[in-house]
Amino acid sequence: MQWRGITLGHADAAALNQFDIDISKAQAPEARTWLLQNKAEFIALMLGIEIVKIG
Repeated sequence: MQWRGITLGHADAAALNQFDIDISKAQAPEARTWLLQNKAEFIALMLGIEIVKIG
């Protein structure tokens, strides 16, 4: 699967799809925020970007 010029393996594509499903089903705003953050960190990991948390 191609995603923004990056070739994804089946497992990565499935994980991104599952994030989208979970985000759409989340009812609490805090849950959506947490899932969106996890998805962003997963994408960064795939791209080789280091996440630095401050605070």
